[in-house]
Amino acid sequence: KLDLKDRGPILQRLGDDIEAYRDEHNGYVPREIFQETLRIGGKDHCAEVVVRQVDKNGAVTGYWLKARGGDELGWEHQYQVVGCSLTGNEGDEESIKTRLAKEVFGIADPTRLATAKRLGQTLHSEANAGRARACRTEVYAIDVQSEYELAGNGEGWRLFRLEDLDEKVVDHHHNTL
Repeated sequence: KLDLKDRGPILQRLGDDIEAYRDEHNGYVPREIFQETLRIGGKDHCAEVVVRQVDKNGAVTGYWLKARGGDELGWEHQYQVVGCSLTGNEGDEESIKTRLAKEVFGIADPTRLATAKRLGQTLHSEANAGRARACRTEVYAIDVQSEYELAGNGEGWRLFRLEDLDEKVVDHHHNTL
């Protein structure tokens, strides 16, 4: 058995292979090895957008959260603040807002988030969700007046008030909101 410090050449080759694959696939790795690459890397950078329901006076009356699918690792069928992991190829503000706009509005148009406010950063561990990583997340907020502004005309979305947050909502998103 090799001591961990003696595995440098093995890790170097593995790292080169993963990097080459990511270069050819817009920063992604196959789903089958996604968890292991996170375990090795140990951290991730993400961006999220809090979708706030506002009344005609601009007062926040709730938060729109999107249902996760059954194939989502760790938080199957729970509601979430919309977000995305950022790969090595996606770090500029326009590419982040393009991905978030597609999730929120169904259109990959970063100008749809032109009025988004940057709220700050969160840092959380995802170990309890079967992911061995820490995630640093840039958090934005956007205001809407109707679910019909959202992707799918609100289908798959649910409006929550802070006092309604429960086990149906991804655990660390309680703190984000």
